Amino acid sequence: AKVGLHFESILIRGLMNYAFWVPNGSPEYRYCLHESVEECNHPLMFQEMVNRIGADVPGMPRVLKWLSQFIPLAAGPLPIPFFFG
Repeated sequence: AKVGLHFESILIRGLMNYAFWVPNGSPEYRYCLHESVEECNHPLMFQEMVNRIGADVPGMPRVLKWLSQFIPLAAGPLPIPFFFG
């Protein structure tokens, strides 16, 4: 469950990064903003599940946690590999 929270965080940051690259007012820009708002609900649900399970769930391995800082940066210049890769 915590891994899901981590992946959602990467997706949200990628959407916001991509929104910086597209023209203001474009359909893609608007979609990214709306989708980011929707995606922000998912980490809350994942964390609630972790809390209810009561188990220690560490989430991603340490290397992936470290890499997760940089992965969303690819969404702007390379949106297809980011969103479909």
